[in-house]
Amino acid sequence: MKLVVVTVGGSLPGWVTESIQVYKKKISQLVRFEFVQLKGERIGRKENERKVRSDSQQLASFLTSQDFVVLCDERGDLLTSTEFSKRLQQYLESQSRRIVFVVGGPFGVDDTIRNRAQCLWSFSSLTLNHWIAQMVLMEQLYRGLTLWKGIPYHND
Repeated sequence: MKLVVVTVGGSLPGWVTESIQVYKKKISQLVRFEFVQLKGERIGRKENERKVRSDSQQLASFLTSQDFVVLCDERGDLLTSTEFSKRLQQYLESQSRRIVFVVGGPFGVDDTIRNRAQCLWSFSSLTLNHWIAQMVLMEQLYRGLTLWKGIPYHND
């Protein structure tokens, strides 16, 4: 069993990379974990649809037919941290394959990725920058794992 976060885009600002590295180290102490940053195609800002297609193709190429896919998407389920922890625990205990959390690029993903996902999870009713979404996911994965393992971190 392996937990994977995959995203697509260009280079990350230092403050994002630093935050991700902190949580990557923490999560890796609790489960087998990998953070994958796929290099997105450089496409002009006015070509949103082409960028979404290109990013989605990159993500689809990364996913295997055996993966259990959770898409972080504004149309997904809004969960509390405790509810998310319970779902994460269920995924980890019931899957013998990789559990892959997908964070799309700046313009999101297309229906090929949305339809491929076994579940969709929304961080907020707010629209979040994809860098912020990556950091929120990393923190919530860590929080969810500490709740499951009974490690003091989460305050109810």
